[in-house]
Formats: sequence, C-alpha cells, structure tokens
Amino acid sequence: MGKKYSKDLDELIALVSYLSMTKYKSMRPSRLAQRLSLDKSNVLRILNEYKAIFRKSQVISHTSGEHYYTLHLRYALRWVNEDINQDNDDTVQENLPPEYLTTLLNFVVDRAALEETTKNTQIKNIVTMIAAIIAALAAITAAVLSA
Repeated sequence: MGKKYSKDLDELIALVSYLSMTKYKSMRPSRLAQRLSLDKSNVLRILNEYKAIFRKSQVISHTSGEHYYTLHLRYALRWVNEDINQDNDDTVQENLPPEYLTTLLNFVVDRAALEETTKNTQIKNIVTMIAAIIAALAAITAAVLSA
C-alpha cells in the first residue's frame, strides 16, 4: 500500500517530537514504542518507511539486536558540531532547536494535507466524469427517442 502521511500522522508527530526533544542521540524502536505507548511493529514500520525523516543507524544494540534510529536533521547536526560518536540509547545530545522541530512538524502536516487534498480532487474528478457520462447517455437517449 505504501506510506501515507495522512494515515500515519499521529504516530509521525509523536516520533518526530520525541526524537527531537529526547536527550538521547538515537533510540531503539522498542524503547520508542514503550515511551510513547505505541505499537512496536507500527513504530518500526514508520521508522523504516519514512526515510526522508528518520535515519537507521548501522549500529545494532547488543541487548535487543535492534538498530538505532534518529532524525536525519538531528544526525546532521552531530556532524556540524563534530560530535560523531556511536549511536546508542545512552549517549546524549542537545535537543533539536525549536525552529527545526517546527519545520519538521510543518513538513509532516503539510504532506498529510496534500494527500487529503489530492484524494478529494480525485474523487471530485471521478464524480464529474460519471455525471458527464450520464448526461451524454441522457442526451443520446433523448435524441434517439425524439427521432
């Protein structure tokens, strides 16, 4: 079916907000799910599907066997700050600045709104085509009956 921002909006907002504001550089899906009271399999799906937002580390947890995840933007700031230590749940990093968080959340919400607008436009187009076909059939029927 593919990713849909509008379908995953609640979880995306929760994950983006939490990963922006947590003190940890990266987190495992199970810990994110636990902290946010979300379904682990759904958290993992979202982290893997929305690659423009979330970064999957090559580092694997020794305790759970899971990869660590963070926001691409937050990871990029590590390089700017020359803080490129390994990902794990124990190393800390400053929170994402509020203007960055706002930009990320606006991106997610705007994508969801665009999907809904596109869906509504497609429905309107289908209804218009059906109405045009019915009108054409009615005109043909009227022409045949009057002939």
